[in-house]
Amino acid sequence: MGMDVEGLIGMDVFSSYLVTLDFPMRQLSLGPLPPRPGAAADGQNLNTTDDTDDSEMADEAGKQSADANAGASKPAPHGPYDRYIAPEMKDYTKVYREGHDLIFPVTLNNSKVRLFIMDTGSWTTVISPEAAREVTKVHGDAPIRVTGVSGDVEKVSSADEIVFRFANVEQKDENVIALDTATISKSTDMEISGLLGATMLRQLVIHIDYRDGLVKLDYDPKHGYHY
Repeated sequence: MGMDVEGLIGMDVFSSYLVTLDFPMRQLSLGPLPPRPGAAADGQNLNTTDDTDDSEMADEAGKQSADANAGASKPAPHGPYDRYIAPEMKDYTKVYREGHDLIFPVTLNNSKVRLFIMDTGSWTTVISPEAAREVTKVHGDAPIRVTGVSGDVEKVSSADEIVFRFANVEQKDENVIALDTATISKSTDMEISGLLGATMLRQLVIHIDYRDGLVKLDYDPKHGYHY
């Protein structure tokens, strides 16, 4: 990062909306999610608490409402729900969601499939040295300084050319930053092999349905201001 920051705002705060991140135009837009069959349209509010707190608060609110209004009808259930893919979203890709993280199956050099987190705040794509060595050469002591919210990263390597294929797009990246991802894997309870950062995302329009774990990526070379 090239500036001091006090924190990060994840796109999951807009999880009750259909989120569109237009990187070429530097725009964020919010739209309605399609209602589930047999249900009214979801309320559109900012999600400012984690899922556990939401459930606990909803349960407590329901109890208080029942006590105060014994004769009133019961509130609508809060889930969990099965994933719903509306007809207009049939070309979206299913992804995993862990908290605010969206996790993509990514094919590397048309051979190995590994899990990567989409990180819209990362200036570059990152891969673990172990995953990189399975598909290309890795060089130690890369002459580059990597700094994140937690400070500088000590050991930085680089990987030769890798073709990333995910969510129906394919991109080639050279001299990919290779970092240890063990801490990320531990925090998500699954093996994470890297982050999809700006080098992968900066030419894409990204549509995100956090509610159902669906993502669509659009690429148009004539759209916006590519860099």
